[in-house]
Amino acid sequence: FDVMWNSSSITANFSHDEWEAYTFNAFTNQTGVPLSFISRDPKTFAVCKLTSPLLILTNGSYFACTVLISILTFIPLWKLYFTFLDYFPILPRELALGVLFIPSVAFWGSGIMKDTITFAAVCLAVHTLNNIINKKEYVLNGIVLILALFSILSIKPYILSILIPSFGIWVFAIVIKQVKNIIFRFLVLPFVFILAIGGSYLILDSLGGSMDKFALDNAIDTAVITNEDLKNNKSYGDNNFDIGKLDGSIIGFISKFPQATFAGLFRPVIIEARSPVMLLSGLENIILLGLLVLTLIKVKLSIVFKLIKSTPVLIFCFTFSILFAFMLGITTPNFGALVRFKIPLLPFFSAALIVIYSTNKIINASYEDEN
Repeated sequence: FDVMWNSSSITANFSHDEWEAYTFNAFTNQTGVPLSFISRDPKTFAVCKLTSPLLILTNGSYFACTVLISILTFIPLWKLYFTFLDYFPILPRELALGVLFIPSVAFWGSGIMKDTITFAAVCLAVHTLNNIINKKEYVLNGIVLILALFSILSIKPYILSILIPSFGIWVFAIVIKQVKNIIFRFLVLPFVFILAIGGSYLILDSLGGSMDKFALDNAIDTAVITNEDLKNNKSYGDNNFDIGKLDGSIIGFISKFPQATFAGLFRPVIIEARSPVMLLSGLENIILLGLLVLTLIKVKLSIVFKLIKSTPVLIFCFTFSILFAFMLGITTPNFGALVRFKIPLLPFFSAALIVIYSTNKIINASYEDEN
């Protein structure tokens, strides 16, 4: 590219960016893409840098490297399972189904992909933060937490815009739960809430330069642009959906919350599937939606709120998964991208529903035995 760009005949007819875009489109899966183009996208190149040691270790074997990275990135998911098991030790099988055996996670959360690394980093971040808060294991877990967050920042910084505020709410819920005096809790609650949300805002604001177009002051514009780009991106096929026009205002965004969140959690449905992969995802979404409906039918709302209120980790699970689903529904109007991007929320949402349903079932069974 650089050699061709130095030609006077090219510079006379094209700008630098126009010629780069023109030449990039000339490459296909058969020709391959030169490293110079990959290195121009720092997020893509970050994956290359992270996987290079494994490629060297496997003597340049792509297959062996893929197997190795799949094994290594499964470890954080396994750690997440044991994190949930610390809170709910009587639900090992149920949590295994909700965390370890989700088809989309197994399919899209393995191999040499951005999604594999960032999903593993999210699981690792949750696990290490839990160890810091509840087990008081600071040094090693603090280092691993920073590395996990840095990996997310390097590859998919938009995930941090949901993960960090969710962490803040989690910490807020833990602090409030530890305050036993009702009057003191009422007095300290606003202060701790402002501290948690304000701290999350300051962290995200300080990362603004690293997050580029995903910085707080650019978030809405980026969402509108990404939404329109994915609608027009033919490389994903015609499996698009439309939640309506985004006007770029905060009120406009909030008005899209119901349909965007539903899309992020439960679409595509089976009738929207246009390929075998979409069909499997549609079946998975039907099961997830069925689990939600079953939980709402079988468990009284008062018990649902009581369980969530008394269990900070459930507050985190629902906060992260629902906000993440809303963000995806707003920015990703294409099923081909949506089923891949949504894997970070699936273990948290499904595990939270399973915990509520199973706990209520155990409570009812105990009550019946007593009577």
